[in-house]
Amino acid sequence: MNDYNKYPAGVYNCSCGEVHNVSTRRVIVEHGAINTIAQLLDEMKLPKDVFIVCDDNTYDAAGMKVIKVFKDAGIKNRSFVFPKDEIHHPDENAIGSLMMAMEPEPELLIAVGTGTLNDLCRFCATRIKIPYCVVGTAPSMDGFASNVIPVTKGGMKVTYFGITPEFVLGDLDVLSKSPLKLMAAGFGDIIGKVPARLDWMFGHLIFGEDMCKKIEDLMNSAVQKCVDFAPNLHHRSDEAIKGVMDALILSGIAMQMKGDSRPASGAEHHMSHFLEMRDGDYNRPNAYHGAKVGMTTLIVMRLYEKFFEAGPPPQGIVMENIEFRAKVKKAYGKVGDKVLALKGEVFISPEKWSIARGKIIDNWDIFKSNVEGFKALRCDAVKIIKACGGPVKPQDLGYIREDIFDAIMYARMIRKPATILEILANWGYLEKYAQEILDELFQ
Repeated sequence: MNDYNKYPAGVYNCSCGEVHNVSTRRVIVEHGAINTIAQLLDEMKLPKDVFIVCDDNTYDAAGMKVIKVFKDAGIKNRSFVFPKDEIHHPDENAIGSLMMAMEPEPELLIAVGTGTLNDLCRFCATRIKIPYCVVGTAPSMDGFASNVIPVTKGGMKVTYFGITPEFVLGDLDVLSKSPLKLMAAGFGDIIGKVPARLDWMFGHLIFGEDMCKKIEDLMNSAVQKCVDFAPNLHHRSDEAIKGVMDALILSGIAMQMKGDSRPASGAEHHMSHFLEMRDGDYNRPNAYHGAKVGMTTLIVMRLYEKFFEAGPPPQGIVMENIEFRAKVKKAYGKVGDKVLALKGEVFISPEKWSIARGKIIDNWDIFKSNVEGFKALRCDAVKIIKACGGPVKPQDLGYIREDIFDAIMYARMIRKPATILEILANWGYLEKYAQEILDELFQ
């Protein structure tokens, strides 16, 4: 049994004391899966007035076949194809274009694609209160089954929450033909869960956040499955592609159960979101979300390695509030004031930090033991991503030293949950480690 089938749609009273919800009713990842899509609508009693959303690439990869299956089954359908050069991230323009294209409103929305198309369909389906489904075309990101919608609004990365897909369908005949760089992006997104788990542990052990062992185990299983099979990803083996796709879907299921992105997102995602905000509408070559996450994950792992290579360091010097706020405004440009307003306090108060620092020291050996395998995992991840032609250094995506310095120093301002960036900033070591890592990367 696949791990995602261990948690069919339903409500779970967990031993952690929380109630977990899973809403996605079916997950199918197999050869010929698209051929079952009309039958799925019948079995699941889903509406037969269907609106299919693609871009130029995904229309050729799978959209035409989805439309043909519906046509042959006599199912009413319409479609909208985004020009591939006009859609980079879900933003006001893309959302508006899709909402207008759906006039009159359909009864069911189907995203044929990956990240951006999936996020757009989830957002619009949530707003007009209709169900939606996903036909994945590449194992490239972890949002297939999630309830999280990252949207660029007024230049800011904003997270909305929405409905989850009724079903997620991955046809291995389609997935196996997707670009290797997209597969590398999916692997990068999954590897990001490793330091994200430790960020979650910071939140739990230091700041009292809920952390469910069942969800943690589910994420660990997803990561391990991906790591086990990914070395053969560049050979396009069915086992490797399915392993990565399964892991990506499991990640979304974990987010459904938690109710937010905490099990699957930490400092590496915050840095990626910062870079996406800095990029604006400029679409860097190969700058897929998962590709950036993979690259930033390697940096976050180094931060962890440096921090936990010995015993707890003494308290360092923390930048003055006024100086730091000025640097944040410069780094974020026109949205700097919004970022500062949403974050609130830019450093933890001395009283609260003294308590938090003491708890970190008390739990030092637990964190250190979890960091010990990072170096070997980084080396393996670099080999796998490189073999697929994916980026492993900032330069591979066209970023300069200043971009990455700002991402390390100021990405923590985007979100409030604790991460290694927050801890190091308050301990007074973030800038020191940032410069040392940048020396390694840009030598």
